[in-house]
Amino acid sequence: MRGILPIIPPRSNRKNPAHPDYRRYKDRDRIVIMFGKFQQQRRIATRCEKTVL
Repeated sequence: MRGILPIIPPRSNRKNPAHPDYRRYKDRDRIVIMFGKFQQQRRIATRCEKTVL
C-alpha cells in the first residue's frame, strides 16, 4: 500500500472502542473537504467554459 493509516473513529455503541488520533482525523478531514471544494469549483469553471462557446 502507500503507507496511509486508516483514521476512522469507532461507532458510539461499541463496547471497547479503540481511540484513534483525533488530531490526525481532523487534519485528514480538512484535506477531504478541500478536495471537495476544488472539485466543485472545477465543475463551475467547466460549465462556464461550455456556455461561452
